[in-house]
Amino acid sequence: MKILSLFAAFLLCVAAWAEEPTPAPVTSGTCGANLKWNYDTGTKTLTITGTGAMADYSENPAEWRSLSIDALVIGEGVTTVG
Repeated sequence: MKILSLFAAFLLCVAAWAEEPTPAPVTSGTCGANLKWNYDTGTKTLTITGTGAMADYSENPAEWRSLSIDALVIGEGVTTVG
């Protein structure tokens, strides 16, 4: 009987875990000392604003790597793209 109770408890935990909603993707953040990025989910546009150089993403990927981007807007104050 204990095994059956443990199994039932396990199934309840699995069911509760499976029903957790998928977290919303991150849609904004920083990408340099003075740069910010913003993603518009409606237009699928990534916008980089601020002044100066963007961080170098050769070692660690950018936060927006998993977003579906149709358009990119880079503000005139951005001096380099990492």
